[in-house]
Amino acid sequence: MDIKKGITFIAFGALFTLVNVNLNFGSGPVNVTPDFIGWVMYYMSFRLLGSYTDRKPWLRILPFVLVLISGARWVLGFTSGYDNVIAILSTVNGVLSAVYLYLLYEVLIVIARNYGSPRKGTLEILRIVNPLLYAVMSAIGFLIVLDDDPTPYVTIFTMVGITGEIAAIWSCIILFGMRNDIAEI
Repeated sequence: MDIKKGITFIAFGALFTLVNVNLNFGSGPVNVTPDFIGWVMYYMSFRLLGSYTDRKPWLRILPFVLVLISGARWVLGFTSGYDNVIAILSTVNGVLSAVYLYLLYEVLIVIARNYGSPRKGTLEILRIVNPLLYAVMSAIGFLIVLDDDPTPYVTIFTMVGITGEIAAIWSCIILFGMRNDIAEI
């Protein structure tokens, strides 16, 4: 069991799954923080958290499934003609991500409490905020692809997306801070 290393993997996993950095090229935007890398990091954290995750197999299964889904989504993003497939994969990815994040934050809250981290209260807020934003973004993204006039959805998607990015950066700051809290104890 190496809690500090496990929290480090989770913090970097959050950086890749929650924060989106896109670079625009002639062929379109490329996400340079692809989700599948973050899901690999989450997967790698499972064993490091030892007894905190022993009876929670979903914390090992979901990242593996999400590596496959988000990897396929990322690769299909370089092609054309697969918008509906990407929309379906994105929706499934969003729902599974929301479930995973909720379960993960439950474990992080217990770790914070056991190690006396002052970030426990913030983690309790993020346990609700991050999964909720994931679910809302997935639903709106799906509606954008299906609707003939997605303009109203795009506006809402943008506003929720900005809120999501702020929450994502906040999450990363909290997780890296929690890692430091554990190192000091």
